[in-house]
Amino acid sequence: MTAVRRAPGPPDQDVDAKLARLVELEATMSALRHDLRGMLAPALLVVDRLLAHSDPNVAKTGKTVVEAIKRVEERLVATRLPSKQRLFG
Repeated sequence: MTAVRRAPGPPDQDVDAKLARLVELEATMSALRHDLRGMLAPALLVVDRLLAHSDPNVAKTGKTVVEAIKRVEERLVATRLPSKQRLFG
């Protein structure tokens, strides 16, 4: 059986440093997700008016915008880290 090589330095400190960095990155990403959703909120308000428009071409444009915003939301959700239980469990 082959021995597993470890990085130099105490393993607990290395793991703690990586976990601290992971927490820091998740906090940054969380703030970014929040800010992006805030920027998209006015677009969603306008889209409601487009979707209700009597001109079918205008309503179709509204649907296109809604689909684009949904894709952005899916990407934002995909940037979330797995839960702590899934990471360590």
